Amino acid sequence: MPEKAGPGRLGLTMATALVVGNMIGSGVFLLPRTLAKYGPTSIAGWGFTAAGAVLLAPVFARLGRTYPRTGGPYAYARRHGDRGPPSRPSPYGRVGGLR
Repeated sequence: MPEKAGPGRLGLTMATALVVGNMIGSGVFLLPRTLAKYGPTSIAGWGFTAAGAVLLAPVFARLGRTYPRTGGPYAYARRHGDRGPPSRPSPYGRVGGLR
């Protein structure tokens, strides 16, 4: 049974929602309202984005099994000889070149 929150206290449900919202970010909650004015095209965009995420998941799963160390894409890029400062704002652009 969820605990009742008194004044100045967060209950379990609200604390969980707060943590999940911070981990996901606000974009996923605000984007549907922003895209609603575009109608069915926005649904196609969500589908395209979801498909991309599903296709990327096995790539990162395999990379994680192959190179089990912390750092994510940055660690994968460094593993393949990238020792200088990033030439792009994010190392994600370099992960595609791994073999």
